[in-house]
Amino acid sequence: MEILEFKIVGSTNDIAKKLGTKGRKNILIVAEKQIKGRGRNDRTWVSNVGGLYASFVLDKSSKLPLVIALCVSETVNQLLSSEISEIKWPNDILIKGKKVAGILCEGYKNFDIAGIGINVNNRVDLESATTLEKEAGKSFLLGDVIHTLIENFQKLMNEKNVVQEYRKSCKMLGKKVVVKLQNEVISGTAEIDEAGYLMIDGKRISAGDVIRVM
Repeated sequence: MEILEFKIVGSTNDIAKKLGTKGRKNILIVAEKQIKGRGRNDRTWVSNVGGLYASFVLDKSSKLPLVIALCVSETVNQLLSSEISEIKWPNDILIKGKKVAGILCEGYKNFDIAGIGINVNNRVDLESATTLEKEAGKSFLLGDVIHTLIENFQKLMNEKNVVQEYRKSCKMLGKKVVVKLQNEVISGTAEIDEAGYLMIDGKRISAGDVIRVM
């Protein structure tokens, strides 16, 4: 996989989109800092130096969101030498309830993008967030994080039981959750179907935010 490294960018996903539109794929774009980093629904992702900000440009795959979530979760676990992370559907990776990474997948006609932000050695001021450095009590080389991320991605893209592996890492499954949709808020028991969609008491959810787990 080709790796393109930048100092400061607006957003790695924006660069990924430009390259994908030109037919380039199997690329990982990495930046030391983003000035227009974003998450789902155009939320701001603060992207200070010390974190990992990266975007994959890939062939289209319906299982990409599951693979990327697992990839980031396993990368965090390996770096911390502990099965400590968990996936919060659809795009957050948590440690002890605090966000350590976020994911933004975007699909286009001929390619997909998976944007990743991991709090590594960067400063975070939110009580609801943490970093790998805080959890380990030591700093990490970003090159090691990138290498581990790519290794896990390549392994998981060939994993036949992605949904089952995702379910193991998504600790909210089987619990009652509250989900905010575009026009309503619903609650019920959370499950994941075979296509990777969130199921709330039999209702399939393709987009939304889990705002509470009980």
